[in-house]
Amino acid sequence: MDLTKTHFGDLRAQAVVVYRVQTESSVYHVAFHEERGRKYVVLRGQTGSDREHVVVRDSDPRVGERSMFEVVPGEWVGQILEVATMRTSPVVSVHREGDPLPSDSSAKAKVAGPTGLGESPRIVPVPARGTNVGNPRPAPNDLARQLVVGQADPQQAAPYPLRHLLYAEDVVTRLRSIHRRDRLWHDLSGEPKLQDRLVRALDDAEQLLAAIRKRIG
Repeated sequence: MDLTKTHFGDLRAQAVVVYRVQTESSVYHVAFHEERGRKYVVLRGQTGSDREHVVVRDSDPRVGERSMFEVVPGEWVGQILEVATMRTSPVVSVHREGDPLPSDSSAKAKVAGPTGLGESPRIVPVPARGTNVGNPRPAPNDLARQLVVGQADPQQAAPYPLRHLLYAEDVVTRLRSIHRRDRLWHDLSGEPKLQDRLVRALDDAEQLLAAIRKRIG
């Protein structure tokens, strides 16, 4: 491969394994990749659907509160997937691509459920349905239709003061990601300037949070 040029490939073709995931509102393809010892997943919306332009990559994908790499696909049912800045609605079924589909694949609740849950697995309720891209919690229904990559930014589309509430929730998601990287400081050990930037950013965040909390009582 010529390393002086940019190369693009079919991410699904290069995947170790790909799963077709049916959520309450959409269908996605979750591809597991491993490259030079690094694992990551690429989530893509189903071609021909309103999510076909959704393509997100994450090396720390989550199933509920657990790492996706540590949860067998059968246990995804009823859970919310969190990949990069995207959260799906609860998963209804998971099916490994390449395996024959069940004959009644049109019935969402009957496709490839985990052993022991039967044909109609219990779904964990959430305040609103639909997939949210770019903010960690379900947005109001009038914004949900815009949450597709390449369309309107849900935060910018939301009116004040809801927009700033979404900002706060986005901060939580980003801080949670930093918290999960327990080797972050070690990985920055060779870059003292970057370590200083991290410390300053966290100090600023702490001061701002204290000031905001004092204002709202």
